Amino acid sequence: APRIKVATNAGPMQEITITAHSAADFESPAFDAFLTKAVAATLGRGMSAQLKKASEL
Repeated sequence: APRIKVATNAGPMQEITITAHSAADFESPAFDAFLTKAVAATLGRGMSAQLKKASEL
């Protein structure tokens, strides 16, 4: 099954779902860098963005 799913919603935003095999998949410097770039890109569009921990969802 695909591990990344992208859905384009109304407006300029996209919803991205990332499926992992374990929490360790998200606990890496590479994933942190990905999130940092994604938030910066969102903020660059003049939109507010806030990271949430999985436990907060």
